[in-house]
Amino acid sequence: MDVKKILLAVDDSVLGMKAAWEGFTLARQLGASVGVIYVLDIANMPVNADLGMTPEEHLQNLMQEVRKTLNIFPEDAVRFTPQGDPAKEILHTADSWGADIIVMGTHGKTALGQMLTGSVAEHVLRQASVPVLLITEKK
Repeated sequence: MDVKKILLAVDDSVLGMKAAWEGFTLARQLGASVGVIYVLDIANMPVNADLGMTPEEHLQNLMQEVRKTLNIFPEDAVRFTPQGDPAKEILHTADSWGADIIVMGTHGKTALGQMLTGSVAEHVLRQASVPVLLITEKK
């Protein structure tokens, strides 16, 4: 398999960052281009009216945090910041960008845990048209 484009699905969690850096290492070894996607799941965005922020202001603050997170990565990485369902947006971006592999973190929940809470990684793994490399917390 010839890997030319690697899509890294990240968030601001320790595991998301670990997966991203593992993906960058893989990309360097393969000489592949890197795309980094951080999906804004606005459906689950906490909004607290008591803080005196409108939903738009909260979204702007969240976008600033996303940009700050993405700015730690090398400048030559393509950045994607779609809004929506994380699994669907990761799959759509992988297809439209032409990714050869997706790298992302997973907490390695049990089957029961996934059934009860759902799993972005599980959905991506089952639906992706390209291989998915899952990075776990375990070492």
